[in-house]
Amino acid sequence: MNTHHERRNYFRILDQVGVKYSVLGESAEVTAETSGEIELSLGAMLGNIDQEFNRAVNILWSESPSAADAVGLLNRKLSLLATRLLEAGDYSNAGYDGTTASISGCGMAFHCDHPLAVETRLNVSVALKPSRIVVNFTASVVACERASDIPARNYLLRISIDENCHAAREQLVQHVVQRQSARLGIGRGANRGGNHRA
Repeated sequence: MNTHHERRNYFRILDQVGVKYSVLGESAEVTAETSGEIELSLGAMLGNIDQEFNRAVNILWSESPSAADAVGLLNRKLSLLATRLLEAGDYSNAGYDGTTASISGCGMAFHCDHPLAVETRLNVSVALKPSRIVVNFTASVVACERASDIPARNYLLRISIDENCHAAREQLVQHVVQRQSARLGIGRGANRGGNHRA
């Protein structure tokens, strides 16, 4: 089976997200996923602008790599500031459990309270930070193992996103890339700052 090979083709990050999920009954109708927004918030607008910005910088890169690099650094600085301002966002009043999840374009792993059988079908909603975009998709349980290191949440749940959930997969890939870029920017900024002395 090429599912294992496919999973290796996606980058994976650990990130704080909001998660809601429910078990699909055998007679439940599986609907196609949609990707929407919790609200037209500052974070959502920044996420949309970021996508348009990336397209524009890709065009600029072919004409002037040094200008594209400078604009990219400025955008990274603004993204870091926006992340700091919006990172404290709380999804609890929207019914989302805040959790640390391992995320890729084909699946997720996160801690949960109750065990689920392998191949259990799920309806999943993930609220991303700082964009506050909600990604909805259907998935299957790959594994659910007891995790004694977190008393409040006793199980580590691993899910595989359904292959027909193309929009959700693409949204998660974009999120992983953007978060990874922001973290690399933080690291570079810290290294540069450490080399300068007053």
